[in-house]
This record gives sequence, C-alpha cells and structure tokens, in this order.
Amino acid sequence: MSPVMQPPAKNVCRRKLPACGSTSRQLVVTDNPKRRRSISKHHAFWGVVVSFFFALPALADKTHVDVFVSGTEGYHTFRIPAIETSPDGTLLAFAEARKHNAQDPGYGKQDIDLVLRQSSDGDVSWSNMCLGQTCVLVKHVSWSNMCLGQTCVLVKHVSWSNMRIIEDPGEGWSAANPATAVDRDTGRVWVLYLRSKPGRSSITSRPGTDDIQTFARYSNDNGSSWSDPIDLTDVARDMNDPGWRCSVTGPGGMVQTRGGRLVAPAWKAPYTVLAIFSDDHGRTWQRRSVNAG
Repeated sequence: MSPVMQPPAKNVCRRKLPACGSTSRQLVVTDNPKRRRSISKHHAFWGVVVSFFFALPALADKTHVDVFVSGTEGYHTFRIPAIETSPDGTLLAFAEARKHNAQDPGYGKQDIDLVLRQSSDGDVSWSNMCLGQTCVLVKHVSWSNMCLGQTCVLVKHVSWSNMRIIEDPGEGWSAANPATAVDRDTGRVWVLYLRSKPGRSSITSRPGTDDIQTFARYSNDNGSSWSDPIDLTDVARDMNDPGWRCSVTGPGGMVQTRGGRLVAPAWKAPYTVLAIFSDDHGRTWQRRSVNAG
C-alpha cells in the first residue's frame, strides 16, 4: 500500500537548501503572524550579533572626534564648517567661531572669527591656536576596551588641541561663511568668505556700501600660512544695483571643473543664487548667472 501523503500546512513553504554539502537546513516562509514574528526576531537578533562581530576589526580603526565644541576656546558657538584635504594630505577644518551668541553676523552683540584646525596624520593630532604663522602639533591619544562577550577590541579616543585663527577682523566684526577648494594644478588652497561690519547683517547691509564684503585668501603650504585678504566685493555683486545688499559665499565647498575653473557658490540678498569663478587659478575672478531663487 502506498503511504498516505499528508498535505502541507496551509500557507507554509519549505525548501531544502544545501549547506556545506548537506541538505539539513530549510528555508521557511509563512504568513502566520506569530510564526513570522518569531522567525523575524530570531534572525534579526543573530543578524545583529553576526554583523557586529564582523564589524569589530573595522571599529578598532575608527576614530570619533569632536572637532569644534561650542562653549569652549572662549566661543559661545561654532557653526558653518568646511573641510578640505590639502595636496600633501593635511586635513583642514574651517568654521565660524561665534563669541557672544549663536546668531548670524550682524545680529545683536556678535563677533565671529574665521578659524582653522589642521591634521597632518589623519586626524590623530591637530594644530594649536596661534596668531602668527607657526603652529605646534599636539597629540592626545588614549585607548579603552570595548567588549562583546569574551571578545574585546581597543577603541581610540582622540582629543583635539586648540584652533588657529585665520581672521579676527575686530570686536563686533564678523568673518564668516567659508567656502573652500584646492587647485589641483597649482596645489594652492583657497578659502572665500565674507566680512561684515558691526551690526550689519544680510538684512541691514546697505546696497553700494562695504557693510558686507567678500574676500579670498590662499595658502601655498597646505594651510600652514595664508595670504593677505583679496577683496572680491566688486566682483561678487553689482555695487550700482540699488537693491543688492550683499553676496554671501557658501556655506560649504567650492569646486574645480575638469577644465580648471574654480567655482564658489554664493547667494545674494534679496535672495537669488550666483557663482564667483576664476579661469586663471585665482589671478582674476568673475561673477555669473544670477538666477531667481
């Protein structure tokens, strides 16, 4: 007599899967909510465990660093960061250092410096603050254990030394909105930014005046020293336009096209967008395409 074949359970499919030469494992698919939740929780748990186990070697090489910390270094707030890698691999981290409050340039009693931190060894050590041209690299590295069961890895904790001030335009003035790029042909690092007078914001800046100016600086030595500021205010906006209060670069990065053009994004008040660019490695600059915002 032939054996009686039992019908499979409703809405359950079992398929044999080979595992290391055997067929002992099964793939189970079901629409039974309780069964599905059980399978999902079981697989999710072991998925997390397995993923974390294989991630341990990578975690040992990861470093989490607070680059700028509000309420330190004599500043209330740090905002508007930008980062570049110079031709020799030095990391350059720029930011606005806001002294008195978190507000933008020209609002309340505000004073903003343009600051920089450098790392020449992949963010393990960073330059100290200075007003001259020479900064000292200080390394602060400690280690602690992180364990999962009986497996432990060393996790690196890196603390940063103080910052370097690129520009402090004076009490109540602001140097803000860095936009950065590296010219791959010359190796020169560029930063474009704005400088505003005390009490002058993008709202209160007066058309045709130097209430808010656009400047550029460059470094030929991977950020160790910087040029004097280059005034691009007349390029960045039409000084004869009775409604054009200011032009603001960035925030964030510039780009260099395949043809070598350096391009800085910018916006104007009233609010539309434009670009400031150079086709001769920064010797001259132009403005292009004011588009409706």
